Amino acid sequence: MKKFSLALIIAMLMTMTAHAEEYIAIIYQDDHDDPMNDAITIQEAPPIDRLSEALDEADSTVYSDITVSEEDGELLAKILWAEANNQSFEGQKAVIEVIFNRVRSNAWPDTIEGVLSQKGQFATWKARNKVTPTEVQYDAISEVLRETQTVLPSTDYVYFDTKGVNGKAHIRIGGHVFGK
Repeated sequence: MKKFSLALIIAMLMTMTAHAEEYIAIIYQDDHDDPMNDAITIQEAPPIDRLSEALDEADSTVYSDITVSEEDGELLAKILWAEANNQSFEGQKAVIEVIFNRVRSNAWPDTIEGVLSQKGQFATWKARNKVTPTEVQYDAISEVLRETQTVLPSTDYVYFDTKGVNGKAHIRIGGHVFGK
């Protein structure tokens, strides 16, 4: 009978159920004397810090050059909730991509906090300590850090608003218009 490591099973399940609230680990029994030899036991897996895992896996991803500290992750989640909690998951990922694209660009500050706090850019910055992000925001950040392809057509997109007045080459995702 094949044995599977708990880490491998959790990784497979995370891939299949990226947005699930709870992760289930399947542990295969390997006791030849047991009449229930092929039975499986289902147990709740321990909590997983998805953001840290995403950073560990980020070697060959689109945003592997972006460094996200724990504080940066909290700021991102708060601003994402404030800016886009009513948007689709893809729309929320696109907002994170815009932020990361700005960090990479010479035209913007080179840190996540610098981009988010830049005067006149994220009006929600002032409300960041009054919001409570959900698992969805942390999942969106984690997925963007793990992605090998972007939601937006390219990494040149550095704007988003509701009317498409910023930038050029606009693309609409839900209630936001993204531009470069």
